[in-house]
Amino acid sequence: MDTFPLETLQYIFSFACLDDGLTGCSLSRVSTTIRSAARTTRFQSISLYANYEHVIAFAALYKAQCAASPEQHPRMWHLAINFPALLVDGLCEIPQWREDLRCLFRTVARDLRSLLILVDIEGDRTLQHSWPVFDSPFPLLQDVTAVALSDIGMLVDKSAAAPIFPAATHIHLVATARMAFSHNICSWLIHAPRSTHLRISDINYWNRGFPKDFMDALGFTLPRRPDPGMQPVRRSTHTNPSKPPRPITHPHLRYVALQSIVAPAPGGRCGTGWSAYRAFTTWANRLATYKGLVNLEVVPVRPFANRLSYVQWCKMAKERWLDRMSGGLGCWDTDAVEDVQLEPRTRRRPTGARS
Repeated sequence: MDTFPLETLQYIFSFACLDDGLTGCSLSRVSTTIRSAARTTRFQSISLYANYEHVIAFAALYKAQCAASPEQHPRMWHLAINFPALLVDGLCEIPQWREDLRCLFRTVARDLRSLLILVDIEGDRTLQHSWPVFDSPFPLLQDVTAVALSDIGMLVDKSAAAPIFPAATHIHLVATARMAFSHNICSWLIHAPRSTHLRISDINYWNRGFPKDFMDALGFTLPRRPDPGMQPVRRSTHTNPSKPPRPITHPHLRYVALQSIVAPAPGGRCGTGWSAYRAFTTWANRLATYKGLVNLEVVPVRPFANRLSYVQWCKMAKERWLDRMSGGLGCWDTDAVEDVQLEPRTRRRPTGARS
C-alpha cells in the first residue's frame, strides 16, 4: 500500500469513511503514512456525543489536524451530534464547552453537507433556554434532521445573519411525541429558505391545535365545507361546483410529509383517543387530496405499528442519516410513503358481541 499514489489512497478512503467516524479513527492508527493519507477524509463523517469531555477533546484534535497540513485540510461532510441531557441543566453555561463547540461548527460549516441533531431530554422536560452554537451559515448544507428540537433558533446566535442553512433542501423534524411543532416551523423555514422537502414525524394527534398551527406557519388556508352532521341548507348557499378550487401553494416547499404517533389500539375503548386520531387523519387526508394544490404534494405517512421511544427514534434517524450519505433516500424513501391513505384502523368487535 505504501507504493500507491496518494490520490488513489484518498479516493479509496473517501468511500470507506462513510460511517460514524469509526473507519477514519481506525485508519489513523494503522501507520504514520496511512494517517497522513487519510487526513483529508478521516473526518468526512462524524458522530459526536457533545458532552464536556468529548467536545473539548475532539475540537483540540480537529484543530491539530487542520494545522498539521494546510495543503491537505481535513473536511467534514456529514455530522451527527447528540446534545446530552445535561445541556438542559446548564452545560451550555460552561464557557470553554460553548466556545469550543461554536469554533468547531464555524470551522466545519464551509464543507458540511448533512447534519443530524439529537437533543437528549429526560422525561417530559423541554428546553427552556437557548444555547447558541451556530454563529455562521452553512453554505453547502443540504439535509437537516432534528430529533426533539422544535425551534432551530435556540441554536443560532443572535449575531448570526439569517438564514443559517441557505442551501438546505430537505428538512426532517421528529417531535418524539413530546413537542408540539406549531409556530416554530416558521423558524425552520426562515433559516432554510430554499427547502423543497419538509417532513414532520411522530406528531401527537392529541394536540388538537396542530393542524391550525401548521396551516398558519405555511400560510395555507383550506376552504370551509359543510359539517356532515348539520341540517342541509338551501342550494343557493353552497359553493358553485363548477368553480375551480382556491389554489394552495408555497414559495419554496414542494413536498410535505406528515406522520403521527401510533393510532389507538384496535379493540380498545372508544373515546377521545379515537376522536383525536380521526380528526387528525381527516384533516391530513383532506389536505393531501385537495385539488387546489399547486406545485405542492402533501403526503400523510402511515404511523408505525408500535410507539417508538426517544432512543428508538435516535437509532432510526442515525440509520437513515447513514443511508442518505451513502446515496440512499433515507427518510425520503418512496416505498415508505407510497401508501398515502391514513385511515383509522378498523376496531374489532369484542368476542361474543351480538351482530
